Amino acid sequence: LYPSATEWYNLINTFNVRWELPLDISGVATLLNKQPSSIPDGASEGLFDNKTFNALSDGIWYLHVRFRNSIGWGPTVHYRLAVDTQPPLPFDITSHEGGLSDTPNPSLSFRASDALSGIKEYQIRVNKDQLITVPTKDFSGTYQVPLANPGKHTIVVKAVDLAGNSIENNIEHETIPLTAPTFTFVTENLYNFDWDGC
Repeated sequence: LYPSATEWYNLINTFNVRWELPLDISGVATLLNKQPSSIPDGASEGLFDNKTFNALSDGIWYLHVRFRNSIGWGPTVHYRLAVDTQPPLPFDITSHEGGLSDTPNPSLSFRASDALSGIKEYQIRVNKDQLITVPTKDFSGTYQVPLANPGKHTIVVKAVDLAGNSIENNIEHETIPLTAPTFTFVTENLYNFDWDGC
């Protein structure tokens, strides 16, 4: 259920852990808690190469396993289990240009937060166009959204945490077409030059 000790997971269920059991082992001790370097006590639980544990609550847990042979107890191995089942906190989106402007690429400000695993990336979609993924390491808090055509647009921003949980918000933006240029002043005297005759 938690195959990597470096990743975050949004799954909660009973899970089984397996390990290789050397031939000379006569006892196994395990401990599951939130302390990264705990050592199981000297009492053997028996001789087995796997164990099923109850479902974890959110947080960072550590499984500790050690073996005993005829010489005594060996070093403890520690395995990290990180669980986050909650979405990031709600966030607001603001447009620097307001909801109506002639800017084809409005600047949006937004920033989400996650109390446990942290924000991994933002996923931005304009209408039903292609999804734009912005990793948090490349994000400063403002993003210029490329709007190709004038008209009303729905911009959806989804914040995704390191465990894969997400929350989204949206904002409406209308891009008005640029006004065609008009002549507002012409000089009183107009001249027609015959350049071929010069």
